[in-house]
This record gives sequence, C-alpha cells and structure tokens, in this order.
Amino acid sequence: MALRQEIIEDSYPEGHALPGEHALCQRFNVSRATLRLALSELEKDGYIKRQPGNGTFANPSRMVMPRALGLLLLEPHKAGTVGMSAMIHGANAYLDSLGSQLTIINRPPQQWNIPLIRSLAGVLVVPTTITPAHLKSIDDLSLPRIGVTDNDLPGASVRFDVKSAAKTLTDHLLSLGHRRFALISGHDVHSDYLRKLGIAEALTQAGIDFATVPDYRTNYDTEITWEAVRRLFKTTPHPTAIIAFDDSLALQVIRAAQDAGLNVPRDVSVTGFNDSPHAALVNPSISTVRIPFIEAGRKAAEALCQNYLRHIPVEDIPLKTEWIPRESTGPAQS
Repeated sequence: MALRQEIIEDSYPEGHALPGEHALCQRFNVSRATLRLALSELEKDGYIKRQPGNGTFANPSRMVMPRALGLLLLEPHKAGTVGMSAMIHGANAYLDSLGSQLTIINRPPQQWNIPLIRSLAGVLVVPTTITPAHLKSIDDLSLPRIGVTDNDLPGASVRFDVKSAAKTLTDHLLSLGHRRFALISGHDVHSDYLRKLGIAEALTQAGIDFATVPDYRTNYDTEITWEAVRRLFKTTPHPTAIIAFDDSLALQVIRAAQDAGLNVPRDVSVTGFNDSPHAALVNPSISTVRIPFIEAGRKAAEALCQNYLRHIPVEDIPLKTEWIPRESTGPAQS
C-alpha cells in the first residue's frame, strides 16, 4: 500500500494530521469504502492513530521491522506440507506489512554464523526434532522464540490443544459404534504424542485398552504410509475406524481401502487432521479437525515482532480447532 510506505518513509511528521478522506480517495483513485478498509488495516497494524474530532495521524511508535524472523525447521522437506505452507503464508503476510521477511533455517542454532544471528529479531520454532539443547542455544543468543505448534518443550508456543481435538474426534467415532481402531500416525513426539494422549483418554473411558490399538508410524512419508496401510488391510478382522494424523495420510488410507474392495465409510471409517484444501473435495470427503495454521503463523510472527519493537513478553497463543464431520465416517457395521 502506497500510504503505508509513505508512513514508513516519514512523509507525515509527528503531530500533523493525514489528508482527509476525500483528498486521499482522489490521490490514490479509490472509493471511500476501499480507503476506510485500508485505514482500518493501517490502524490495526499500528501505522496510524485516529483521534475523533482531530483527524488521523501517523503513529510515532509505528512498527517497522529492520530485521527478519527465522523459522527453525530442521526437516526442510516438510516446508511444503499443507500445514507448514499455510503457517509460513500467515507469518509472511504479517511480516510483509512491516517491510520484513521470514528466513527458513535448517541448521541447528549451534551452527548459525554471526551475519545470520545479527539479521534476526526472533525465531519461530518447528518443534519436531528440536531438543532443549537447541532452545538453550537460541536463548544464549538473546533471541526471543516461540513454538509454532503444540509441544512439551519449555517456553512459549502456539497451542492448538490437539489432545482435546483428538479426544473429540475419537468420541465421535465411539458414538458411531466403533470399537476396533487403528492409527496412521507420524511419530511419537510433541503434537503427535498429545494426539495419542487424547485418543487414549477417549478409548480408556469407553473400556478399550489403547495398548491394543495398532499404531503405524510413518513420519508422514508417502512410501512408508503405503506399505503401512496395505499391511493394515490384510489383518483380520480389519479395524472399522482408522485415525490418520493428517489429511494426506487419510487420503492414502481411503485409497488403500478401496483397492482392498472396502467401502468408506460403510466398511471402514477414516478421519484426518488439518482440514487441508483437498479434504472437502475428494470422494468421500474427509472428516477431519480444522487447525488454523495461517492464523498461527500470523500470530506467532506478531508476538515476536511486538517483543522486538515494544518489549512485550512472548507468551503462549491459544487457538481453537474444530471437528468437521464429513462423508468418510459413518456407523460401524454390526
């Protein structure tokens, strides 16, 4: 936005009001409705202050980020996953409004060089494969940090409460009469571990021993998943409810079930996580948990920027998930 850039470049001295709406509409050739929407965004991002009866003023404490934020992702091949892509998009959208950017870092902090360290205002941490030693190294560099999804590491993080989401999902399957379950998970740490706790809690309350539930760990690898689901449907009797830990895994489960001559959901119900764009478009559409990744990226970036610019402490960011029942789940066959 041209007006935002002018504010950044100090075109409007402190104490002097911006031109009126009519003048701004003419200058930028926009409607009054468009201008007011733009002004609302500028006010939300801290670039302007409105004073009723006096006018609109450039904010002398406006937020302009001279440094980038780092995204510590030690498994760079996962940057292209649906959830991570959405999170990166959300963070970059916020940083772009401040003239800043996100730098993806795939080396542990012990290996960062001085130019990289000096370029950063803070670090968004993807918890998978991260250890307390990694976090201590970031802290020793005096860089603020925040985790971008549920984890059991020390420090602030985005919290989706995936444990409760997984329990809600499992309770729904139990209400449909399912008693034979299987998991197609990624791994055993952080958010996946918390999902398993939620599933275990629901099954235990229903009198089902979680230890008897098959758990195929795939690390979200396509080839490992295909091998796992093909083995799964060779078991007798096969599970009637399969909980996949993201929608791509769920899609592979559905395909393997169909290849085995099974109907989803008549013979087997399948659920996912994340509510990826394809989840509502495939046949059958996937019952899943909607996770607000874009909002998570934006709010995590905002928390670090606010810390750098205004010294506001970085704290946990709780966000809500939503269970979305669709066509891939149905009553268990008696």
